[in-house]
Amino acid sequence: MAKKYYLTETEMLEQFRVSFENAKNQTEIATIMDEFGFSAEVIAEGEALLAKARTAYDTNKKESDETSKVYKNYAKLKEQLEKIYVLDRKKAKVIFTNDPNAYQELGLSGEVPKSHINWLEAVRKFYTGLFESPEMQAKVKKLKITPEGITQSLELLAQVNASRAEFMKELGESQLSRQQKDEALATIELWMREFYAVAKIALDDKVKLLKALKN
Repeated sequence: MAKKYYLTETEMLEQFRVSFENAKNQTEIATIMDEFGFSAEVIAEGEALLAKARTAYDTNKKESDETSKVYKNYAKLKEQLEKIYVLDRKKAKVIFTNDPNAYQELGLSGEVPKSHINWLEAVRKFYTGLFESPEMQAKVKKLKITPEGITQSLELLAQVNASRAEFMKELGESQLSRQQKDEALATIELWMREFYAVAKIALDDKVKLLKALKN
């Protein structure tokens, strides 16, 4: 049994475009389809639906590309901060092994949180705790955790938060545009199903003309 071939969205849009062009420009097809209820005015209505679907598709593609770009920037910043934090945390655990208060203030007990929100909070707690305690800063300095490094890590954390907020915004816009694209494609696809069904009947004895509408 031959495998059924499904059109991609771009292939489907192009097929519909070609169908409309041939339905309008090939006189014999236009005349016959007009007799079966698909006049030039009705075809124009279908073309309007196709134009809307094409615009929705292009918008979604653009939004998806933007979301991907923003996510890559966010992931890059997060990875950069994560590397710094993991090493600094290991150093702090060594330095404050016998200091339960510091352990508590810097969140050194247990494992590093897996969830993103909790991880951000753990990083914030760690560097804010160091930033606000000159005493702890003096102790960690011997393992090359400097005040400048602490400040830079807090600044990087702010960038991570900002880039994540931008990503969430873009993601929301991308999801909305995808919904609008799916709805527009479903509408034109339903319209074209009827168009092709009628064409199959109207052009039943004219195979070449039928193929001009749908390959």
